[in-house]
Amino acid sequence: MNIRFAVIVLALAVCGLQAGEDGENLVRNADFKEQKKYWQMNPGTTFQDGIATVPLTNVRKKDPNTVTASVVQGIPSIKPGKYEFTAYYKGEFRNLFVVFRGYTKDKKQVNIVIKWLHQKDFVKAGDKPGWYKFFYVGTVPADVVRASLHIEPWGSKGQTMQITGIELAEAE
Repeated sequence: MNIRFAVIVLALAVCGLQAGEDGENLVRNADFKEQKKYWQMNPGTTFQDGIATVPLTNVRKKDPNTVTASVVQGIPSIKPGKYEFTAYYKGEFRNLFVVFRGYTKDKKQVNIVIKWLHQKDFVKAGDKPGWYKFFYVGTVPADVVRASLHIEPWGSKGQTMQITGIELAEAE
C-alpha cells in the first residue's frame, strides 16, 4: 500500500513538473529582483516591488519633441512553437511599440509579433486596476534558435513607463 501510494505521488510530481516546464517563463529576472540583470533599459531606470520605472530619454532624431525608452531582453534559446508574450504597463506616454523577434542560425531576423499601439488602443487590465496589459500570441518558426523582446514607449520629455509581469511562455 505504501509503495503504491509513493508511486502515485511520484507520478503526480513528474506530471506537475512537466506541466510547469511547458508554461515556464523564458524571461530571466522577470520580477526585477536583480534590477537590470539580463535587461537593456534606459539609464535612470528604478526598481521597486517588482516594477521597473523607465524614463523616456531617447530623443528621436527626426522629431526632437518625441522621446522613447527601451526595455529589451534577449532569449538565448527557444524552440519552435506557439508562445504568449504579455506584460502590464502604465504611464502617460502616447504610443507603445512591442516586438517579439526571432533569429535564425545564420542571424536572419524574423518578426514573430510586431505591434504599434496608440494610447486609445491600450487595453485596461481587469485583474490589475490602474494598469494596461498587452497579450499577443506568435509562432516561432522551425529555423529560429533564439529571440528577443522589445518594449518601447513613445512620448514627451519627462514621462516614464512603469512595467511589470513581463512573460514569454509556450502557449497551451
